[in-house]
Amino acid sequence: MSRKLTRREVGLAGMSAALVPAASAATEPAYTGALDGFEGRVETAAFDPVSWTRYRYEDAPLRMTFRASKPREAQRWQRELRAKVTELIGGFPSKKAALKSQTLEVRDFPNYRREKFVFESRPGFFVLGYLLTPRSATAPAPHDDLSAGAWPRRRRYRWYR
Repeated sequence: MSRKLTRREVGLAGMSAALVPAASAATEPAYTGALDGFEGRVETAAFDPVSWTRYRYEDAPLRMTFRASKPREAQRWQRELRAKVTELIGGFPSKKAALKSQTLEVRDFPNYRREKFVFESRPGFFVLGYLLTPRSATAPAPHDDLSAGAWPRRRRYRWYR
């Protein structure tokens, strides 16, 4: 035999049911990025490409508009643009810099091992990377370069086509 619930009991049951998901969500940490848990070991502001790009943009007034009408003018514009882009990215290092590499995490998965690392590609500019090593690999193992700018080079290799 069932008994009738009072309005008070129904209201309390509804309130407690509404609080249960909120309490469990509050205890589970939210994923915010690849550097979660490592903020104290690296300078996170150095990983912000947006602020770096904005800083460079503010220093570059639009004086390089393409207006060439002849091949010679276009070639001159390309040379000037190449020099300007090199200047804007800060040029190329005159000497090799210490990479200051640091392994942040090593995790084993069923078929591979993943190492998360950072290194300083130029003074004040850090790069986050992953090294994935298949369990079945023997040294030296083939690799794939998936860094920015590597994609066009792949077309040269017969095995990629």
